[in-house]
Amino acid sequence: MPIMTWNVFPLHPHSGEDPLSNRHHTREEAEVGFTFLQELCVLLEPRRIVAIGDDAAKWTRKISSETIHVRHPSFGGQAEFLEQMRLLYPIGGLKGRQAQRR
Repeated sequence: MPIMTWNVFPLHPHSGEDPLSNRHHTREEAEVGFTFLQELCVLLEPRRIVAIGDDAAKWTRKISSETIHVRHPSFGGQAEFLEQMRLLYPIGGLKGRQAQRR
C-alpha cells in the first residue's frame, strides 16, 4: 500500500532571519498549505487519511469526516503514536521492539 505524507504547512517556518530555527505556522500559512492538500486529495483520491496531531486533524477533517486522528510523537507522545501506527499498518505481525528492528 503506497503511503504519502504531507504537512499542513509543507515548508519549514523559521523565526526572522534564523533559517535553523523552528516556529509554528500561522493560520494564513496553514490555509495556503491546505489548498495544496485539497488538490492532492482530488488528484490522488486517498483511501485513508491519517492525521498526525490535533492541528492536522482539524484541517484534514475539512476534507474527510473519516479522518483517522493519531497522537503526534512530540512532547512525550512517541510511544502512543508508534502503537497507533502499528495498529494501522501492521508489519509482519511483529509487535513492539521486534517491529522497530525491521
